[in-house]
Amino acid sequence: MNIGRNILYFRQQQGLTQQQLADALGINKMAISNYEKGKRQPNIETVKVICKALDISLMQFMAYSEGVELSAGHFQNADLLTTAQKESIESQIRYAAQRYYDACLCANAPCDRCNLPAEKIALPEDLAVAAEYMRSAIGLPKSGPIGNLTHILENNGIIVVLVSSPKRGKFSGYNAISNKGFAIISINSNYDGVQQRYALACELAAMLFHDTDNVDLGDIVSRFLLPTSDLCCEIGEKRKHLSFAEIRYICEEYGISPQMVAKRAEPEHIISHSAHQQLLRQIREMQHFVLPQEKPTRLEQMVQRALADGEINEARAAELLNQWQ
Repeated sequence: MNIGRNILYFRQQQGLTQQQLADALGINKMAISNYEKGKRQPNIETVKVICKALDISLMQFMAYSEGVELSAGHFQNADLLTTAQKESIESQIRYAAQRYYDACLCANAPCDRCNLPAEKIALPEDLAVAAEYMRSAIGLPKSGPIGNLTHILENNGIIVVLVSSPKRGKFSGYNAISNKGFAIISINSNYDGVQQRYALACELAAMLFHDTDNVDLGDIVSRFLLPTSDLCCEIGEKRKHLSFAEIRYICEEYGISPQMVAKRAEPEHIISHSAHQQLLRQIREMQHFVLPQEKPTRLEQMVQRALADGEINEARAAELLNQWQ
Protein backbone atom coordinates (compact mmCIF):
# COMPACT_ATOMS: atom_id res chain seq x y z
CA MET A 1 0.00 0.00 0.00
CA ASN A 2 1.25 3.48 -0.87
CA ILE A 3 0.13 5.79 1.95
CA GLY A 4 0.94 8.95 0.03
CA ARG A 5 -1.14 7.88 -2.98
CA ASN A 6 -4.02 6.96 -0.69
CA ILE A 7 -3.95 10.39 0.96
CA LEU A 8 -3.93 12.00 -2.50
CA TYR A 9 -6.75 9.78 -3.73
CA PHE A 10 -9.11 10.33 -0.78
CA ARG A 11 -8.29 14.04 -0.59
CA GLN A 12 -9.25 14.46 -4.24
CA GLN A 13 -12.33 12.30 -3.74
CA GLN A 14 -13.48 14.73 -1.04
CA GLY A 15 -12.71 17.68 -3.32
CA LEU A 16 -10.18 19.19 -0.87
CA THR A 17 -7.02 21.10 -1.72
CA GLN A 18 -3.78 20.35 0.11
CA GLN A 19 -4.25 23.61 2.02
CA GLN A 20 -7.77 22.72 3.11
CA LEU A 21 -6.67 19.32 4.41
CA ALA A 22 -3.68 20.90 6.13
CA ASP A 23 -5.96 23.43 7.82
CA ALA A 24 -8.25 20.65 9.03
CA LEU A 25 -5.25 18.84 10.54
CA GLY A 26 -3.62 21.95 11.96
CA ILE A 27 -0.40 21.43 10.00
CA ASN A 28 1.21 23.22 7.07
CA LYS A 29 0.55 22.50 3.41
CA MET A 30 4.13 21.33 2.83
CA ALA A 31 3.58 18.38 5.18
CA ILE A 32 0.63 17.17 3.09
CA SER A 33 2.67 17.61 -0.09
CA ASN A 34 5.55 15.59 1.39
CA TYR A 35 3.18 12.79 2.46
CA GLU A 36 1.61 12.57 -1.00
CA LYS A 37 4.96 12.59 -2.79
CA GLY A 38 6.34 9.90 -0.47
CA LYS A 39 9.05 12.18 0.91
CA ARG A 40 7.77 11.61 4.43
CA GLN A 41 5.68 8.85 6.00
CA PRO A 42 3.02 9.74 8.60
CA ASN A 43 2.82 7.52 11.66
CA ILE A 44 -0.31 5.51 12.39
CA GLU A 45 -1.74 8.16 14.74
CA THR A 46 -1.36 10.81 12.05
CA VAL A 47 -3.00 8.51 9.51
CA LYS A 48 -5.97 8.09 11.88
CA VAL A 49 -6.32 11.87 12.17
CA ILE A 50 -6.12 12.20 8.37
CA CYS A 51 -8.84 9.55 7.99
CA LYS A 52 -11.08 11.47 10.37
CA ALA A 53 -10.54 14.69 8.42
CA LEU A 54 -11.35 12.85 5.17
CA ASP A 55 -14.45 11.23 6.71
CA ILE A 56 -13.33 7.66 6.04
CA SER A 57 -12.48 4.70 8.25
CA LEU A 58 -8.92 3.51 8.78
CA MET A 59 -9.91 0.15 7.24
CA GLN A 60 -11.20 1.88 4.12
CA PHE A 61 -7.99 3.92 3.87
CA MET A 62 -5.76 0.88 4.25
CA ALA A 63 -7.81 -1.28 1.86
CA TYR A 64 -7.53 1.06 -1.12
CA SER A 65 -4.91 0.04 -3.67
CA GLU A 66 -4.38 1.80 -6.94
CA GLY A 67 -4.19 -0.55 -9.90
CA VAL A 68 -6.89 0.54 -12.34
CA GLU A 69 -5.97 3.61 -14.36
CA LEU A 70 -8.27 5.59 -16.64
CA SER A 71 -7.25 6.95 -20.02
CA ALA A 72 -8.92 9.17 -22.61
CA GLY A 73 -11.18 10.51 -19.86
CA HIS A 74 -13.76 12.93 -21.19
CA PHE A 75 -16.26 15.15 -19.34
CA GLN A 76 -19.46 16.41 -20.92
CA ASN A 77 -19.75 20.17 -20.33
CA ALA A 78 -16.26 20.22 -18.84
CA ASP A 79 -16.30 24.02 -18.55
CA LEU A 80 -19.00 23.78 -15.86
CA LEU A 81 -16.59 22.04 -13.46
CA THR A 82 -13.45 23.27 -11.72
CA THR A 83 -10.21 21.31 -11.87
CA ALA A 84 -10.66 20.23 -8.24
CA GLN A 85 -14.21 19.04 -8.95
CA LYS A 86 -13.02 17.01 -11.93
CA GLU A 87 -10.29 15.42 -9.84
CA SER A 88 -12.82 14.54 -7.14
CA ILE A 89 -15.21 12.96 -9.64
CA GLU A 90 -12.44 11.02 -11.40
CA SER A 91 -11.20 9.71 -8.05
CA GLN A 92 -14.66 8.37 -7.21
CA ILE A 93 -14.94 6.77 -10.64
CA ARG A 94 -11.46 5.23 -10.38
CA TYR A 95 -12.30 3.81 -6.95
CA ALA A 96 -15.50 2.23 -8.31
CA ALA A 97 -13.56 0.83 -11.29
CA GLN A 98 -10.94 -0.63 -8.94
CA ARG A 99 -13.60 -2.35 -6.85
CA TYR A 100 -15.22 -3.74 -9.99
CA TYR A 101 -11.89 -5.12 -11.22
CA ASP A 102 -11.13 -6.65 -7.81
CA ALA A 103 -14.61 -8.21 -7.68
CA CYS A 104 -14.12 -9.79 -11.10
CA LEU A 105 -10.78 -11.25 -10.01
CA CYS A 106 -12.40 -12.70 -6.88
CA ALA A 107 -15.24 -14.17 -8.97
CA ASN A 108 -12.81 -15.57 -11.56
CA ALA A 109 -14.75 -13.64 -14.20
CA PRO A 110 -13.15 -11.92 -17.21
CA CYS A 111 -13.45 -8.14 -17.35
CA ASP A 112 -10.84 -7.33 -19.98
CA ARG A 113 -13.25 -6.74 -22.82
CA CYS A 114 -15.26 -3.87 -24.22
CA ASN A 115 -17.46 -4.63 -27.22
CA LEU A 116 -17.27 -1.12 -28.66
CA PRO A 117 -15.25 -0.63 -31.87
CA ALA A 118 -11.56 -0.07 -31.17
CA GLU A 119 -11.49 3.22 -33.07
CA LYS A 120 -13.84 6.18 -33.16
CA ILE A 121 -15.30 7.24 -36.50
CA ALA A 122 -16.27 10.60 -37.95
CA LEU A 123 -19.79 11.63 -37.04
CA PRO A 124 -22.06 10.81 -40.02
CA GLU A 125 -23.92 13.77 -41.51
CA ASP A 126 -27.10 11.70 -41.60
CA LEU A 127 -28.31 11.59 -37.98
CA ALA A 128 -30.34 8.43 -38.57
CA VAL A 129 -27.18 6.66 -39.79
CA ALA A 130 -25.34 7.82 -36.66
CA ALA A 131 -28.14 6.51 -34.44
CA GLU A 132 -28.13 3.13 -36.24
CA TYR A 133 -24.37 2.90 -35.77
CA MET A 134 -24.78 3.50 -32.04
CA ARG A 135 -27.34 0.71 -31.83
CA SER A 136 -25.23 -1.74 -33.80
CA ALA A 137 -22.18 -0.99 -31.63
CA ILE A 138 -23.95 -2.47 -28.59
CA GLY A 139 -25.76 -5.26 -30.43
CA LEU A 140 -29.19 -3.68 -30.77
CA PRO A 141 -31.53 -3.91 -33.78
CA LYS A 142 -32.16 -0.83 -35.94
CA SER A 143 -35.58 -0.26 -34.40
CA GLY A 144 -37.65 -1.14 -31.36
CA PRO A 145 -37.60 0.03 -27.74
CA ILE A 146 -34.30 -0.18 -25.89
CA GLY A 147 -34.79 -1.96 -22.58
CA ASN A 148 -32.60 -1.31 -19.55
CA LEU A 149 -29.80 0.69 -21.16
CA THR A 150 -27.59 0.44 -18.08
CA HIS A 151 -27.66 -3.36 -18.17
CA ILE A 152 -27.11 -3.40 -21.93
CA LEU A 153 -23.99 -1.27 -21.55
CA GLU A 154 -22.70 -3.42 -18.67
CA ASN A 155 -23.20 -6.55 -20.77
CA ASN A 156 -21.04 -4.92 -23.43
CA GLY A 157 -18.09 -4.41 -21.09
CA ILE A 158 -18.94 -0.85 -20.08
CA ILE A 159 -19.42 -0.39 -16.35
CA VAL A 160 -21.80 2.36 -15.27
CA VAL A 161 -20.89 4.48 -12.26
CA LEU A 162 -23.30 6.90 -10.60
CA VAL A 163 -21.62 9.93 -9.02
CA SER A 164 -23.14 12.84 -7.10
CA SER A 165 -22.66 16.24 -8.69
CA PRO A 166 -20.51 18.70 -6.69
CA LYS A 167 -22.47 21.34 -4.77
CA ARG A 168 -21.14 24.22 -6.85
CA GLY A 169 -20.62 22.37 -10.10
CA LYS A 170 -22.74 20.73 -12.76
CA PHE A 171 -21.74 17.17 -13.55
CA SER A 172 -23.64 15.43 -16.34
CA GLY A 173 -21.41 12.68 -17.68
CA TYR A 174 -17.95 11.21 -18.16
CA ASN A 175 -16.42 8.34 -20.11
CA ALA A 176 -13.03 6.64 -20.16
CA ILE A 177 -11.18 3.42 -20.94
CA SER A 178 -9.43 1.48 -18.18
CA ASN A 179 -5.99 -0.06 -18.45
CA LYS A 180 -7.67 -3.41 -17.67
CA GLY A 181 -9.74 -3.45 -20.88
CA PHE A 182 -13.21 -2.45 -19.74
CA ALA A 183 -14.75 0.96 -20.38
CA ILE A 184 -16.49 3.29 -17.94
CA ILE A 185 -19.43 5.61 -18.29
CA SER A 186 -20.32 7.77 -15.31
CA ILE A 187 -23.35 10.02 -14.95
CA ASN A 188 -25.01 12.17 -12.30
CA SER A 189 -26.59 9.98 -9.61
CA ASN A 190 -29.37 12.53 -9.08
CA TYR A 191 -30.84 12.02 -12.54
CA ASP A 192 -34.22 10.32 -12.89
CA GLY A 193 -34.66 7.47 -15.35
CA VAL A 194 -35.38 9.70 -18.36
CA GLN A 195 -32.42 11.99 -17.72
CA GLN A 196 -30.23 8.99 -16.97
CA ARG A 197 -30.94 7.23 -20.26
CA TYR A 198 -30.36 10.45 -22.18
CA ALA A 199 -27.01 11.03 -20.42
CA LEU A 200 -25.91 7.42 -20.98
CA ALA A 201 -26.71 7.71 -24.69
CA CYS A 202 -24.75 10.98 -24.92
CA GLU A 203 -21.71 9.31 -23.34
CA LEU A 204 -22.04 6.33 -25.69
CA ALA A 205 -22.04 8.71 -28.67
CA ALA A 206 -18.95 10.47 -27.32
CA MET A 207 -17.16 7.10 -27.14
CA LEU A 208 -18.05 6.19 -30.72
CA PHE A 209 -17.62 9.45 -32.67
CA HIS A 210 -14.86 12.02 -33.07
CA ASP A 211 -15.30 15.67 -32.17
CA THR A 212 -18.60 15.56 -30.29
CA ASP A 213 -17.75 18.47 -27.96
CA ASN A 214 -19.11 21.11 -30.31
CA VAL A 215 -22.08 19.06 -31.50
CA ASP A 216 -25.58 19.01 -30.07
CA LEU A 217 -26.02 15.29 -29.48
CA GLY A 218 -29.72 15.67 -28.71
CA ASP A 219 -30.99 14.87 -32.20
CA ILE A 220 -28.74 11.81 -32.52
CA VAL A 221 -29.68 10.51 -29.06
CA SER A 222 -33.35 11.08 -29.85
CA ARG A 223 -33.10 8.86 -32.94
CA PHE A 224 -31.06 6.30 -31.01
CA LEU A 225 -33.74 5.98 -28.32
CA LEU A 226 -36.69 6.46 -30.67
CA PRO A 227 -36.00 5.67 -34.37
CA THR A 228 -38.14 7.52 -36.90
CA SER A 229 -39.81 4.30 -38.07
CA ASP A 230 -40.87 3.60 -34.48
CA LEU A 231 -42.14 7.14 -34.01
CA CYS A 232 -44.35 6.89 -37.11
CA CYS A 233 -45.53 3.43 -36.12
CA GLU A 234 -46.47 4.58 -32.62
CA ILE A 235 -48.27 7.85 -33.41
CA GLY A 236 -48.96 7.67 -37.16
CA GLU A 237 -47.42 9.37 -40.15
CA LYS A 238 -49.86 12.28 -40.25
CA ARG A 239 -51.91 13.63 -37.34
CA LYS A 240 -54.00 16.73 -36.68
CA HIS A 241 -53.32 16.72 -32.96
CA LEU A 242 -51.40 14.81 -30.30
CA SER A 243 -52.16 14.71 -26.59
CA PHE A 244 -49.94 14.23 -23.57
CA ALA A 245 -52.18 11.35 -22.48
CA GLU A 246 -51.39 9.52 -25.73
CA ILE A 247 -47.65 10.09 -25.96
CA ARG A 248 -47.19 9.17 -22.29
CA TYR A 249 -47.46 5.50 -23.30
CA ILE A 250 -44.67 5.95 -25.85
CA CYS A 251 -42.50 7.70 -23.27
CA GLU A 252 -42.90 4.85 -20.82
CA GLU A 253 -42.18 2.19 -23.46
CA TYR A 254 -39.09 3.90 -24.89
CA GLY A 255 -37.82 5.53 -21.71
CA ILE A 256 -37.87 9.07 -23.10
CA SER A 257 -39.35 12.45 -22.21
CA PRO A 258 -42.61 13.90 -23.65
CA GLN A 259 -40.56 16.85 -24.88
CA MET A 260 -38.48 14.49 -27.03
CA VAL A 261 -41.57 13.11 -28.75
CA ALA A 262 -42.96 16.60 -29.30
CA LYS A 263 -39.66 17.87 -30.66
CA ARG A 264 -39.52 15.02 -33.18
CA ALA A 265 -43.14 15.13 -34.34
CA GLU A 266 -43.04 18.51 -36.09
CA PRO A 267 -39.78 18.12 -38.11
CA GLU A 268 -40.96 14.67 -39.22
CA HIS A 269 -44.10 16.42 -40.59
CA ILE A 270 -46.40 14.34 -38.42
CA ILE A 271 -48.05 17.40 -36.87
CA SER A 272 -48.22 21.08 -37.81
CA HIS A 273 -46.42 23.87 -35.99
CA SER A 274 -49.62 24.95 -34.24
CA ALA A 275 -50.33 21.37 -33.11
CA HIS A 276 -46.75 21.15 -31.86
CA GLN A 277 -47.18 24.33 -29.80
CA GLN A 278 -50.46 23.03 -28.41
CA LEU A 279 -48.79 19.78 -27.36
CA LEU A 280 -45.96 21.66 -25.64
CA ARG A 281 -48.49 23.69 -23.65
CA GLN A 282 -50.15 20.46 -22.50
CA ILE A 283 -46.79 19.04 -21.44
CA ARG A 284 -45.94 22.17 -19.45
CA GLU A 285 -49.29 22.04 -17.67
CA MET A 286 -48.85 18.42 -16.63
CA GLN A 287 -46.75 17.21 -13.72
CA HIS A 288 -43.08 16.45 -14.41
CA PHE A 289 -42.80 13.11 -16.21
CA VAL A 290 -40.46 10.82 -14.27
CA LEU A 291 -39.29 7.25 -14.78
CA PRO A 292 -37.46 5.13 -12.17
CA GLN A 293 -33.68 5.09 -12.24
CA GLU A 294 -31.83 2.19 -13.80
CA LYS A 295 -29.45 0.70 -11.25
CA PRO A 296 -26.04 -0.71 -12.23
CA THR A 297 -25.81 -4.32 -11.04
CA ARG A 298 -22.66 -5.81 -12.59
CA LEU A 299 -20.41 -5.07 -9.61
CA GLU A 300 -22.89 -6.52 -7.13
CA GLN A 301 -23.37 -9.58 -9.34
CA MET A 302 -19.62 -10.27 -9.34
CA VAL A 303 -19.44 -9.82 -5.56
CA GLN A 304 -22.35 -12.19 -4.97
CA ARG A 305 -20.76 -14.77 -7.31
CA ALA A 306 -17.48 -14.63 -5.41
CA LEU A 307 -19.34 -14.86 -2.10
CA ALA A 308 -21.38 -17.87 -3.25
CA ASP A 309 -18.23 -19.67 -4.43
CA GLY A 310 -16.52 -19.05 -1.10
CA GLU A 311 -13.81 -16.90 -2.68
CA ILE A 312 -14.47 -14.01 -0.27
CA ASN A 313 -16.11 -13.50 3.13
CA GLU A 314 -18.86 -11.08 4.14
CA ALA A 315 -16.37 -8.43 5.24
CA ARG A 316 -14.59 -8.47 1.88
CA ALA A 317 -17.95 -8.35 0.09
CA ALA A 318 -18.92 -5.24 2.06
CA GLU A 319 -15.57 -3.69 1.21
CA LEU A 320 -16.02 -4.31 -2.53
CA LEU A 321 -19.55 -2.90 -2.42
CA ASN A 322 -18.30 0.14 -0.50
CA GLN A 323 -20.64 -0.69 2.38
CA TRP A 324 -18.34 0.30 5.20
CA GLN A 325 -19.62 0.19 8.77
